[in-house]
Amino acid sequence: MSAYFISTNLIKVKEAAKELSELYGKTADIYNCGKINIAISAAYKNGYILHSFGENRIFIIGTIFNKDGFGQEIFTRFTCYEKFITELKNTEQKFFGHYVVICMDVENQSVEVIPDRMGLINTYYANGDKDDYYISNDVLLVSKYSENTLLYRQAVYEFVLLEANVGVETIFENVFRIKLGNELLLTNDMMQEKEVYKYFIEQMDRKTYLKRITEYFSFFNNYKKRIASDISAGYDTRLILSIANEIVDKIKGFSAKMIAMEELMKKYLKSLRTDYILIVILWSLMIM
Repeated sequence: MSAYFISTNLIKVKEAAKELSELYGKTADIYNCGKINIAISAAYKNGYILHSFGENRIFIIGTIFNKDGFGQEIFTRFTCYEKFITELKNTEQKFFGHYVVICMDVENQSVEVIPDRMGLINTYYANGDKDDYYISNDVLLVSKYSENTLLYRQAVYEFVLLEANVGVETIFENVFRIKLGNELLLTNDMMQEKEVYKYFIEQMDRKTYLKRITEYFSFFNNYKKRIASDISAGYDTRLILSIANEIVDKIKGFSAKMIAMEELMKKYLKSLRTDYILIVILWSLMIM
């Protein structure tokens, strides 16, 4: 997955860009919007998405799709920057996946950082000295360049308890994680966290429910590469593959090579028309 770093401090953005380039093996690109500077790097073979509406630009890291397709295909129906942003924030979900969208409005010299609805890619931010601010999907970059490196006791406890993605606190004092359902709005002079998505419990009948599921899985037929679904002993992964097997044209199942799992998968896959990919995991034991 790609990585990004945003700040009003250009010197530190250049330093972070160099660090990202060394880390991911790809030269990080730097973009400017007034005093706001964005460094973004592709990660190995996976690049970030860049789409332009005139001078305004949309950057996307992660995986995003809608009914029109994946990646750049999501822009098929959009000729206007404002309409894309409006639909991205629409109460009725139009975009799916795990992603962060960075919207650069050159005319208004502002930037919006909008995570997906489930916040699957963490967005971290902090204020630094001289009214500078720092935003990234890498908490260590935010901590380092904002110089907020003191550990926050309660968050460290949560991290040890594997609750690293709970709440807005991080293991560093004064470095925060964007709240679920919120975005960051950046201008030359300020950084503001504000609500972007509204969540509600939707009641629907069985027919509507099945239609919604079918529509979602049918989007994967637009994906031109191979698609595989994890298979484990749990009901959730088997349910996902079973549904996808009925709707997605080309779907494979994959699982780690374990004797108990292998026997279970053979029985399970007899009822499906999908191929099976077995991944061999080499385990090592270190004796101290």
